[in-house]
Amino acid sequence: MICKKCQIDKQETEFLTGRDDKHLCVCKECVDKKFNPDDSATFMWILKELDIPYIEQFWKERIASRENRDKPFTVGFYVSYMKLTSFQSWTWKESGSINQMTYENKALEGRINIFGEEEFYF
Repeated sequence: MICKKCQIDKQETEFLTGRDDKHLCVCKECVDKKFNPDDSATFMWILKELDIPYIEQFWKERIASRENRDKPFTVGFYVSYMKLTSFQSWTWKESGSINQMTYENKALEGRINIFGEEEFYF
């Protein structure tokens, strides 16, 4: 496969894969050079192209899990994680509804007082 960014012919294993083994058109090396986990413009297009959902909570947890490790967090790490977990059947299109459910659950959790009773707000 030829990377559309560096124009080098590389093995398929040097490209990220998503659903149905679809390969990204840019190699992992080129992706990693431009990747910034805090800048969605550097990774959202990749998740969309590979049909991998963006789940903000898990994105942040994956970043935190890689802190102080030899290898930094990469978009490839997140894609691999999402393909191996219970999210593997979810698609990019479901990202919005998944994140909305997460925020609603957090809001509900915030209504539980120290006695374990739900507080109602009018």
